[in-house]
Amino acid sequence: NVVNIDSVVSAGGTMLSAVQNQDGLSESNRRAMEDAAAGRTRIDPAQASLAAARRAFLPPFDETAQQPHKVFSAREIAEDDLWGNVSRVTDAVTKKEGDWRDNLTSRGFWFKSIKKLLNGIHLEDRSASTQIKTAILLNGMMKFHQNANKSFFYGTPEELAKKFAISNDMAPRFLELFAVKTNDRGKDGYSITKPLKDKSMVHLLILYLLAHGRDMKVPSIDMFCNDLQLEVNIASMLLREAGCNVNKTKGGTSVSLKAPINFPPPRRGKRP
Repeated sequence: NVVNIDSVVSAGGTMLSAVQNQDGLSESNRRAMEDAAAGRTRIDPAQASLAAARRAFLPPFDETAQQPHKVFSAREIAEDDLWGNVSRVTDAVTKKEGDWRDNLTSRGFWFKSIKKLLNGIHLEDRSASTQIKTAILLNGMMKFHQNANKSFFYGTPEELAKKFAISNDMAPRFLELFAVKTNDRGKDGYSITKPLKDKSMVHLLILYLLAHGRDMKVPSIDMFCNDLQLEVNIASMLLREAGCNVNKTKGGTSVSLKAPINFPPPRRGKRP
């Protein structure tokens, strides 16, 4: 039941227009789609539709990046306001006396896989600050994904933050990315569709990869998938759609990303 990017491919411009108007689409992704639609990049209509669907479904990405850690960006996923708040939390816990991990994980609920991830981060590493910020964002998004388990929620972002067990600064951004503001029986709220849930899963998986540092390698996603109650084979499919390499090993399912990113070709249906 997971969304297959290829299933939304069409040769016409209708789909491109619909996707470009989608809420939550990043400005960088929108510009890239407009370039393709306007003919500023050489691409055939079917490829343009697939590229548009990919831009709408995946986190913002840079196809020209020559280093793996520059393909995707946790900061672009969060956007400036939320990233600024996450940065202030990171500064507070790392400058406070005592172990920074204890300072951080004493704040609310933390998933086992994220606690394990934090144990592998060392402040002397140049990517440590970004990894910690990404882990904070990721843990919050996991709680949103887990608690947003209905198709419609009444309330404002501030009211829903309590239901989702996330901070007030996270709720507006996550709702912007993974929900649609709507009205049901005279009450304002947000609807969360199956495609949007799938979109949140691929964002979570990419954030988990980013949180492991500049090498963009994860020895095993199994514990993370267990925390998300997500089947590893579904996670593997989503990661491959995002241009990642996925391999079964004795230690679990490993994931890596190389640059420049190389997306899989479209899968064609069998002819009758």
